[in-house]
Amino acid sequence: MNEQIAQVLREIKRLMDLSPKYRLYPEEYLKWLRKQGYNKIEAEGISSSFSPWFRDVGIKITTFNFLMILKMNQLEFEAILGKLQEEGYIDTYMFVDDEVGGIDNYFQIVPSKNFEALYKTAMGGNVEREVVADPEQLANAKTRKLLEKLAPDLERRYMQIIFDIADEYRLSYTGTAGELREIITKILHAEAPDAAVEAQDWYKQAIKSDKDHPDTPTRRERVKYIMLKKNQSGSVETAAKTSDLIEGILGEIVAASYARLSAAAHGSKAREELIKCLGYFDAFVADLL
Repeated sequence: MNEQIAQVLREIKRLMDLSPKYRLYPEEYLKWLRKQGYNKIEAEGISSSFSPWFRDVGIKITTFNFLMILKMNQLEFEAILGKLQEEGYIDTYMFVDDEVGGIDNYFQIVPSKNFEALYKTAMGGNVEREVVADPEQLANAKTRKLLEKLAPDLERRYMQIIFDIADEYRLSYTGTAGELREIITKILHAEAPDAAVEAQDWYKQAIKSDKDHPDTPTRRERVKYIMLKKNQSGSVETAAKTSDLIEGILGEIVAASYARLSAAAHGSKAREELIKCLGYFDAFVADLL
């Protein structure tokens, strides 16, 4: 089997493997598909025909995929699909020349029932999938509820982070780390506005005693204000340390993305760190909200 055919098979398998993780979250799956360029799928189709085979919906592979990821042109790609159909990997494929959401054309592919067995044989049997985290297990129900109560948008952003982390094929988690950091910032600013913190006597004393103090309250000072407001003065240091710990992990993920590391090595390590970070984040949210 030549490398181009193997590339196409791996891309089809990648999409098939990603899809079932979103069984319980069809709306989130739709968002993910649209982010990837697979725009022409309706929610009803997903919820009514959700299966590894996408018998009714099919898999969408856009021009972006075969030009940028697969590094081949449309004619080469279509010729390979014809060969895969002859060999029984796919039942049907169709080129759709239709502009949807900025994507001007794409291929709709329906893998055959025998795809998995044929794929395993073609790849020499070495196709074991990585054990992945289920989004439903990663997401903390209490965290979701608390974030939604504070601001519905924060809960949606949290769930996007969950789905990003659950995607083990993702090469970079820098944006995911940045998004989690931004949620923490939003929480701190919502619960500890500048004016409220600056009005505290202990903050005024900190300003007087530290000539290098920033112009606005620090993260630790915002945490202190929130915990004191909740009459939990004994938990101030614990919550502040949790905030520092999260910030340290996220900072390392972002810094590592700019280092000369392989994408695969960085992606795998960052994903592990983010999964660990979620536990700290859940504790942080529970303390502050």
